[in-house]
Amino acid sequence: SALARWPRRIVQWAGSAADVRDLCRIGAACHRTSALLLTAGVDGAWLWYRQKVHEIAPGYRSACAHNIGAGDIVSGLLAGLLARDGHAPLLTLAARAVRSASYVLAQPPRRAADESAALPVDRQPGVPRRQYRYERRMAAALHTTRARVAAMLIGRKAVFVPGCFDMLHAGHEAVLRAASQLHADRRRAFVVGLCSDDSIKRAKGADRPLQRFALRAAAVAACMLQLVRPDDVVYVVQYDYGYDVDVMRELSARWAALVKGADWCGCNIPGSKQADQVVLVPTVPGVSTTLIAQAMLARAGGYDGDCSSAV
Repeated sequence: SALARWPRRIVQWAGSAADVRDLCRIGAACHRTSALLLTAGVDGAWLWYRQKVHEIAPGYRSACAHNIGAGDIVSGLLAGLLARDGHAPLLTLAARAVRSASYVLAQPPRRAADESAALPVDRQPGVPRRQYRYERRMAAALHTTRARVAAMLIGRKAVFVPGCFDMLHAGHEAVLRAASQLHADRRRAFVVGLCSDDSIKRAKGADRPLQRFALRAAAVAACMLQLVRPDDVVYVVQYDYGYDVDVMRELSARWAALVKGADWCGCNIPGSKQADQVVLVPTVPGVSTTLIAQAMLARAGGYDGDCSSAV
């Protein structure tokens, strides 16, 4: 969608590595930003930052590698890393996001009925073993189905964190952090229930969600894996908005806790009878997806030309 707004001659340059610098420079100018990440799927990415182009190599390759959802996955991972480690250098965070995404893209594309385990991928030279373990966990969190999660959680204690998580912000991070500190079992299990795009649109209006499911899932998984212990497991499952009870029953876990934002205080919370306890996390004042979207629209009103990059 970004390339569609650029002049045709810029799009034609994309196939030539020699013109990557010009492509990044003009793209950053079109979007009025000082940094731009140009993804190349399984081949890595280029980061335009501080007037330089930095090439980021992929961390993993495999025979079944694909580019399905590459842009969403990289963007989501980078958003999660920025929410967690925003103080770190941008180049470092971008490299981690691209390498983690390359592990996910090295897995075969999953169909809804596919219950096979992820195929092993080759760890490229220079990728630390700790990073390799993290990326395996990331792939396990994203490349799964509800039936597979149900099989893994039969009779096991788990924490359920449902929500839309549209445009990950400090309020979402507070909910995920509170969930990560619950129950002291060894090798804990956490399930993030992520509402589908269509169900959010029906519940909140035609202009929502602001981010597609794949991007939201990658951002939430990246943030959650940074908060939990190394031996914990995290799953991200898709369900329809308002059907919390159905998905909790389907997953067959012993729900130790249901974690929601404090904006649900005083409401009939779906799934509260299925969990041992309901934890309501205080909201962060002045922070919500709606307020962020309104601020973006107000800011975009000050642009004379195309303001789509600000929305």
